[in-house]
Amino acid sequence: MLKHLPLWQSLQKCPELIIVKPHMQEFIEISTQIMSIIEEFTDLVEPHSIDELFADFTEPMHL
Repeated sequence: MLKHLPLWQSLQKCPELIIVKPHMQEFIEISTQIMSIIEEFTDLVEPHSIDELFADFTEPMHL
């Protein structure tokens, strides 16, 4: 099972860890673009989080 650790504990366990700052605005913009593309194929889309969604492609609107 994956265990999430605070950053300071991660650094203690792995001192050579490289920390990369996120580009959240870019991430949000791309996530929105991906959702728009998916919505072109089905209107049954349910966002779950910023980077997860449920989509039903059982009967696509068009191909």
